[in-house]
Amino acid sequence: MSVSWGYSPKIEKFIPLADFPADKYLIVAKQAIENLGWALSHVSETGLIAYTPISFQSYSEEISIRIHGNFAVVKSECVGIQMLFNDYGKNDLNLEKFF
Repeated sequence: MSVSWGYSPKIEKFIPLADFPADKYLIVAKQAIENLGWALSHVSETGLIAYTPISFQSYSEEISIRIHGNFAVVKSECVGIQMLFNDYGKNDLNLEKFF
């Protein structure tokens, strides 16, 4: 587990889509987000945004998936100011759960 540091700690991964259609990737991603119980806030043909529930460790994290060319960029970023400017591994755990 890695811990992210910064004013708004985040982790970002680039996923090559190869021949997999971007629209189908977003459909699968949307279903995964719903299965995890995260609140979906925005859906478009180029990406989506969801939020994790508030916990005692953080105010929430924003999960975004954006399609750029033949890649999906999946990011978990803390919302608000985190204590000591680190995420205590929450962003890494979010992406682990998502994948």
